Amino acid sequence: MASDVQQTVADCRSCARVRGTQYRQQKKLTLFPAAGPLEFVAMDLYGPLPKTPHGNRHILVITDRFTKLCRAIPLRTTQAQQVAQTFLDAWVYPYGMPDTLLTDNGPQFTAKFFEAVCGLLGIRHVLTTAYHPQTNGQAERFNRTLATRLRHYVSEHQRDWDDYVQPLTYAYNMQVHKSTGTTPFDLVLTRHPPGISVQAPSSAIPSPNGSEPTSAQMKRITLQRVRKILSRAGTKLTHAQAQYKRNFDKAVRTLPSFEVGQEVFLDRPPDFSATPLENEDGHRKLLPKTTGPYRFIKAPVDGDTVTIERNGLLDAVSINRVTKVPQPSIPKAPSSVRSTPMAIPPASGTTPPEKASVSRTTRTVSIDPDSEVPVHQDPAEAEADTEHAIDRIVAHGEADDGSPLYRVRWFGYSPKEDTWERADNLPENFIRRYRARH
Repeated sequence: MASDVQQTVADCRSCARVRGTQYRQQKKLTLFPAAGPLEFVAMDLYGPLPKTPHGNRHILVITDRFTKLCRAIPLRTTQAQQVAQTFLDAWVYPYGMPDTLLTDNGPQFTAKFFEAVCGLLGIRHVLTTAYHPQTNGQAERFNRTLATRLRHYVSEHQRDWDDYVQPLTYAYNMQVHKSTGTTPFDLVLTRHPPGISVQAPSSAIPSPNGSEPTSAQMKRITLQRVRKILSRAGTKLTHAQAQYKRNFDKAVRTLPSFEVGQEVFLDRPPDFSATPLENEDGHRKLLPKTTGPYRFIKAPVDGDTVTIERNGLLDAVSINRVTKVPQPSIPKAPSSVRSTPMAIPPASGTTPPEKASVSRTTRTVSIDPDSEVPVHQDPAEAEADTEHAIDRIVAHGEADDGSPLYRVRWFGYSPKEDTWERADNLPENFIRRYRARH
């Protein structure tokens, strides 16, 4: 009796749909070490918030991945022109142009105007994948910290929050960061700015002969101090990343095996429960956590992206969102798998199937491993770095139904891990740039 109950629960499709994916960490963490200060910047928008007397409703958050320096600027709108101008005023002009900028794929960041600004400045713009904002985990983490601190100061009506954004950001940059062992200001400025509290004046640095140091000596001493701080911070950051990896890998569970053609459920996006249903009474909170079933097409080679057939289209999703559909043994449920498998483009280096018409370029583009996305600060952010960001489109082709396909190079991964994606799964600006070159 007990075994029959356990088997019935294990075979229950309704239970699997409601329960969702149980394996949140499918592969070990891949480290992306930071290269240097002010080279790799992450940007994110927080809001909308209650409208203030100044007309502000959003916060633009800019974070340096190496030094952890943060800037938070209240905004009235999130249009591409406003965001680009604020990025120039708050970051580019004070600190210079970064090599790489990481954002989500929001309309303000994928707009032609914003892309043109990045192109003119020579900034490499990298986008996170859909439904995976955790890739930009460092900016997301600062958003949570800032929101927590704002709750202590805002008025009852919450319409004066923009008066506290800058002071709270200043206080954040004055605090010692665990992963670097120093404050963001120490890594960016040549001296630590004085705090609000009364402090004893620092003693002057004497020269070797005991007299006051000359201008040239002060310059040399300052440069030596900056080099020492940066070297120490880089070493501590490397050790912290190694510790994050050890902690993360302890929770990794063995990846369940999937077979081509097998039925799977797909987890809904993380924020689906907060959106009311359209044309229906009720709320999404009472919906199952998954949708489907869908047909499993392709397993990951080394990453965590799998291909499923959803509503007749191929879709690349994170394996953390996929779970098997239970198949009762007694009685055996009728199979809903299609009798004729859907033809898909081949993996790199294989011969196209007879039914698939795929034309692709032979050009290979490599990625500098030192420019990859760094690891985040805490376990939640460490999990975020297992997600993928699009690097570029390297080839194009056609599916057997004639629809266009694009071969995607993922940021931080080798060419052998390229995947074929449909146009509606990719940001339009990537397709425009690829078509302009071909």
